[in-house]
Amino acid sequence: MKNTTNQLHHVVIVGGGAGGLELATKLGDSLGRQGKAIITLIDQSKTHVWKPLLHEIAAGSMNPEKHELVYLAQAHWHHFNFRLGSMDGLNRAKREISIAPNFDEDGVEVIPRRTFQYDTLIMAVGSTTNDFGIKGASEYSIALDTQEQAERFHRRLHNALLRAQTQTSPVQAGQLEVVIVGAGATGVELSAELHNTTRELAAYGLDKIDADRDINISLIEASERVLPALPARLSDSVELELKKLNVHLYTCLLYTSKGFIGVVDHSPATIPMDANGLIANARPYRIQRDLNLPSSFMIDDLAKGDIDIAIAWGPIGGYFAKQSKVPMVVVPIPEYETTNAKGKEYWNISVGVRKKDKDRMKMIDAALERNQVAITKILDDYGIPHVPVVEGDSLMKSFQKYGANSKGADDKIIQK
Repeated sequence: MKNTTNQLHHVVIVGGGAGGLELATKLGDSLGRQGKAIITLIDQSKTHVWKPLLHEIAAGSMNPEKHELVYLAQAHWHHFNFRLGSMDGLNRAKREISIAPNFDEDGVEVIPRRTFQYDTLIMAVGSTTNDFGIKGASEYSIALDTQEQAERFHRRLHNALLRAQTQTSPVQAGQLEVVIVGAGATGVELSAELHNTTRELAAYGLDKIDADRDINISLIEASERVLPALPARLSDSVELELKKLNVHLYTCLLYTSKGFIGVVDHSPATIPMDANGLIANARPYRIQRDLNLPSSFMIDDLAKGDIDIAIAWGPIGGYFAKQSKVPMVVVPIPEYETTNAKGKEYWNISVGVRKKDKDRMKMIDAALERNQVAITKILDDYGIPHVPVVEGDSLMKSFQKYGANSKGADDKIIQK
């Protein structure tokens, strides 16, 4: 749909994955169809394949042409525009994005560089696999983020089988070895699909290949079990099935050159670890509220030597470190700031009341003031770390905004 009046609101969506495509479709069916806005979807591919199906393309068990959606057709059916290209620039002052030229497989330019103006810009580019800066990972492995990568993996697998079949020498140990790093849903499903498809291929006349002897599939996971985000009983069931398929499982394996660092998965501490090249050394732990595990499980591993550093919530880490028979040092993690992220690792903790409940606030303030020495002693007795109040954070600003005595508030806040 063309903008003939130049007055319609222009919504530009960059990225045609599951989120961007569905959003463009819904906005097209509503605003686009009614002529209330222009919806434009931009993606570097001509077709879309649902990302959770990429492992089937990689294994060769699914023909992508039967499952891919053509963006131009979807745009025509649902009243939005599709533009092929890869965004490589953004000018916020002009409210304009630039799209790189598009070339064919022979290097001939098909579509020149273009710019698109927008009223609303939505970035839906999705996520990519993080290699954590491990040397050689990007050069010698294949991520599974796009259809092109999945097809590339399948071609390499197919060619390796043909090479093994037609070579004059016997198949060598490790020649047909597939190593999958990450035992989440994609890694588990890929390993199972590869077991089936490689044996099907070998059965179609590849008589020099003994599938059970020559084709080896290994699955590596840093956590203690496969599918670490799911309940343990499901992980155990899946592990049994994978072993029946002769998939070699390796759990609790980490690449490290600086020691093991225990950290709760997706906790704030992982941000500066990633920024400083330490995330590859992380051993992820489940959040401490897991009732199936003792609260001390990370500190127990530190005492046993399974990890070298434990990054834990202060009240838990400090308490169990003090109880441990192995001497430990507890230190606060400083605030961090990089070119990409900034933040802090400890926060002011306070007691809050309703804004109008002034009498209750005064009562609590007085109780904290009277018992400050006793409160501090309890924290020290239990090994709970406490540090000076963070000046200028959102909590302190709220105290100042609502007229609390700043000095008195500082004295009563216990920060962990």
